[in-house]
Amino acid sequence: MFYSISGKCIAKGNDFLAIEAGGIGFKINATKRIIEKAIIGENFKVFCYWHGDSFEIYGFPHQEELSLFQLLISISGIGPKMALKIMNLNSVEEIQSAIALEKPAYLSDKGGVSVKTAAKIVLELKDKIIHPSNLVDLDKSSEKEQIENALSNLGYQRKDIQKSMTQIPADLNKIEDKIKFVLKHLASR
Repeated sequence: MFYSISGKCIAKGNDFLAIEAGGIGFKINATKRIIEKAIIGENFKVFCYWHGDSFEIYGFPHQEELSLFQLLISISGIGPKMALKIMNLNSVEEIQSAIALEKPAYLSDKGGVSVKTAAKIVLELKDKIIHPSNLVDLDKSSEKEQIENALSNLGYQRKDIQKSMTQIPADLNKIEDKIKFVLKHLASR
C-alpha cells in the first residue's frame, strides 16, 4: 500500500515519529536510530511497511532495513513489534552477520528475543541472507556497543559518543583504554 513517505517531521516519541505529507500526519513506528536522525520541522523520508491487521505503519531510513524487517516478520511467531525490537538492538549489518555466521547468541544476548526464537531466525533466514561483503566482526561490534553503553550510562549522548569513537587511535587495543580516550575526548568538547 505505502512504499515511502516524504514530508516534514512534526513529532517524535520513544518508538514513533510523525511525518506530515500532503496535509496528512502519519504516525510511523520506527527504530530508535531513525527517530534520533529525524529533526522536527525538517523534511524526512522513510520507506514503509503497512501492517494491515493493526493499521500501523513501520518506517525505515533505507530499503535494506525494510527488506530485513519483512524477512523477520515472514517467520512464524515474529510480528512487527518483535521485529522492530530486534532491529533496535542491532544494526542491519550485525543482524545479517549473526544470521549468515549462524550466531544466534548475538540476537538474544541483549534481551531482544529468546534463545529459541533467535535460533529459529538463524535457521529460517541463513539461506536468504548471504552478504559476505557486509559481514561485520561481531566481537568488535560488541566492543563498540560496550563503549557506547558505558558512556551513555554516565549521561553522554550516543551521537556524541559515536563521533568521539571515530577518533580512537588504532594502537589502542584494550576496551578500558578506548573508554578512557573517548571519555577524555568528550570532556574536552
